[in-house]
Formats: sequence, structure tokens, C-alpha cells
Amino acid sequence: MINIYCESGQFLTLFFNTKIKITEYKSNDDIIGTLEFDGGQKEEFRVRFVTPWMDLVDDIRKKTAKKGVGIKFEDIDHPIFNPKPNSLLIFDRFQYEASFGKFMHDYGFSFLHRLYDIWGKRNVKVIFNFAFWEALMYETTEYGFMTQEFPFENLKLTDYELFEDREGFIFDKLYNLFHYFNILLQIGDNIEFYRENIGKSFKPIDVIKSHYLKLNHTFPKKKLFSHLNGKFRPHRAYFFDKLVENKLTRFGHITASKAAFLQMRYQHKDRHISTDNISIQNEYFFRNWKKDFFDKPWSYYDKFLTETGGISSENHGRIYLEELQYNISYIDIYGETHVLFDTMYPIFTEKGLQPVLFEKIPLLYGGNEFYRVFNNIGGYNFLDELMLPKDYITIKDPYKQVDLIIDSLSKLSKHSFEEIYMESRDKIKNNKNVILDHYAKIISKTYSFILD
Repeated sequence: MINIYCESGQFLTLFFNTKIKITEYKSNDDIIGTLEFDGGQKEEFRVRFVTPWMDLVDDIRKKTAKKGVGIKFEDIDHPIFNPKPNSLLIFDRFQYEASFGKFMHDYGFSFLHRLYDIWGKRNVKVIFNFAFWEALMYETTEYGFMTQEFPFENLKLTDYELFEDREGFIFDKLYNLFHYFNILLQIGDNIEFYRENIGKSFKPIDVIKSHYLKLNHTFPKKKLFSHLNGKFRPHRAYFFDKLVENKLTRFGHITASKAAFLQMRYQHKDRHISTDNISIQNEYFFRNWKKDFFDKPWSYYDKFLTETGGISSENHGRIYLEELQYNISYIDIYGETHVLFDTMYPIFTEKGLQPVLFEKIPLLYGGNEFYRVFNNIGGYNFLDELMLPKDYITIKDPYKQVDLIIDSLSKLSKHSFEEIYMESRDKIKNNKNVILDHYAKIISKTYSFILD
């Protein structure tokens, strides 16, 4: 039997195309069943759903402090501090950000080493998902943790070439879908889903298609395009200015964060030349950073857009789905972040993947790496339908790409795009399957590590 400790979304995300049969539901965090892999191999499992351990550790610390004593390692009764021998632990980005680093910072190497020692002696295997589309973090704050040699068996997923040939890593540009699906699958009551499926067999990929990505597209759409921003980064500010200049804002659903705007306005006024806790901004960042975009008050921009929540949001898919943002328009336009930085390798975020999964037409500026990868796995890019030149996806300058998009929107806005969208539905749906099928293939590469 494989004993697994993870979050509920991680379990489904890891065994994405594996047939799962739940045979016993013991409690909200203890489920027993069978995994049937391709080829017919079956393995019994027992999965315990856990939360980041630092929440519990902090509570214990408060209780011991009230008693006038310090916390001891033995006081911590979180399940991963006492896993069964030969268990499997799974950690995604927010778990290790919220736990490993803080645990080391607050309690030191002695506590963390004892935890690692337990995992090593009990032959525990750990899967780390280090694929979450953040090249700036891979090269700086997370590099040390990601590359350290742990004293227990581990496998590291990565979407960044910097780690492609390192021992213990497996690489694919779309391993970041683990992070995306993990968050998406935490919508609603997952525990209720497991309870309702006792005795039934299912594949998570089918659950995603029939439930989480069972979409309610209605027609005609309110808008031609969406431009969903958090931060007005320089190339996005340029795009917004061009929309206003060409009187195209009325055709779009445009969002931005007021909190992020005010933060960047302060940085601009104070002549900050670093953002994102890093100083490797490139020419595309500085080209539009010195303009007067942030001299205008928020009230000027508020007339043209819908304000979105705080400075950042990590639950992109959940918000997109729960608020039915996907149903507002036909085209999703995004300005990719990393084109403004001199990263060691090109990378893309969820901005191209999300519209594909939600049966939209994606249009990226600064996102050439997404197009390259997507084309290589069989995706279709809709350049003809969007009236863009064939070489659009090879143009390195995001501002030149913006100019072409503005020209495209000026033409497309003169006609109903619904007909083009409906004629393209087979290609749109196939794009979605291309993404899902590719992820199912690459995540299965982890199974030899699990079953060995």
C-alpha cells in the first residue's frame, strides 16, 4: 500500500490520467482506494490530506509560551512529522514557501534536520513541484532550496532549463500545469467529492473536463476581448494607452489593481529602477517606465476598466472560473511578465494556458515562448483569424507586437467576431485537449519514482 500525504488537489493532479477507485472513506483526511495505472498495474493507496505544517507549529508555540516553556520538536504532531514508512509526500509551491523557509527561519537547522532525518530513516519519498512559472525566483530566492541535496529520496519537477540536466530533476515546459491544476481543483468541497464517489472508478482528467472545465459559454459575448491585469507593467501601460488613443476600450473587458497601480506610482515617482525584488530589468522595461503613465490619477483609468482585487492573486484559475470571467469575451489578451527581464532562459506563465483550457482564443505580447512550446505539441495559434502576420510570434519587441494587436483589434471591432469564433470551435476544443493530453503524458513520468 502507498501511503500518501498531500493536499486534496495535489492527489488528483499527480494521478491525472490514472484510474482511481475509492473503497473506503474513513474521515475527512483519510481515504483508502486503488490506483490502476496504464498497463493494468494496480496499487492500493491510503491518502491523508494535510495542510502546511507551520500553521500547526505556530499554534503549538503559542500554547507552550502561555505555559512559560519553549516548543520542543516532539511537541509537533503534524502528520508529516510522523509519516508511515515508505510513504510519499507531495509539496507544491505554496506549501514549501509557507513551511520550509519559515520553519528554518523560526526554529533553525536543528528542527529541520530532525524532520529530514525522520524522512530519510523511514524511506519516505518526496515530490517537489518546482514548476510555477517564476524564473525570477528560480534564479534568486528559491535557487538554494531547489538545488540542495536532500537526505531523503526526492524528485523535483521543473519548467526551467536551468535545472534540466541536474540530477533529481525532470523537465518539461508544461510541468507548471501541476501548480495550476492543484489550485483549480481546490474549488468547492473536494472532500464531498471523495465521499460521493466511494465504490466508483474515475480519472481526474475526466473530472476536470466534466466538472471544473464544464463551461457555460453564452453568445453573443459582451466584449470582443479581455485584458486581465494585476499590475500595469510598462508594456501593459503602453497597450492601455494605445487602446484609449484608438478608442478601442469599449470593445474590451479591461481589469487592473488599484493597489498595484498606487504601488507602482510610488516606485515611479521615487525613481525606483527595480521591481519584483530583482534588478535585471531590460530595455523593454525601461523603454516605457519613464513615461507619464503614472502621473495621471487612478480616477482617470477607472473610467475605462474594472478594478480587480489586491496587488497580486495566486488563484488565477479559480477566480477566472468562479467569476465566469471566461464568458465575457472571445479573445484573452495578456502581456507576459518575463519579457521585461533578462532571465537566463525564456519562460511563460499561466496567461497563455488559461484561455486555452477555458476555450478562449489567447493572444499574447511578450509571450513568444508560449507560442513556440504550444506549436511544438500540436496547438493552433489563430494568427489568421486574428489578422496578424505569420511572423508575429517571432517578433521579440513586445511594443511592436502591441502595435500589431491594436491594428488587428481596429479591424476586428468593425465586425461580429462571433461567427469567426463559432467556425473555430473545433480548433479551440482541440487546443484544450492538446494541453490536457500533454500534461497527462508528462506527469506519468513520475510514476516510476513512486512505484520503484
